[in-house]
Amino acid sequence: MITDGYMKAAIWANPGDTSITLTSLPVPKPSPNQILIKVKAASLCHTDTMVSSGIFETDFPMVAGHEGVGEVVDMGEEARKDGWKVGERV
Repeated sequence: MITDGYMKAAIWANPGDTSITLTSLPVPKPSPNQILIKVKAASLCHTDTMVSSGIFETDFPMVAGHEGVGEVVDMGEEARKDGWKVGERV
């Protein structure tokens, strides 16, 4: 959910800590070749458990999940040239 420039996000705070915290983060501004997606549904998979347990190295804290569906709400200029459209379901 996006409210006043902020979005809800499920995050892992530290490697090895598999608990998820729901927090509010600023909505990111997409770079020229990125699209911003308002996530409607997401899931966690085996890769996520490996990340949260520290098996895969990454920067923490991090937003949980990488498999989701949603709607394009913003994009950079290069993404627009590639044919992405606001409102497109992905």
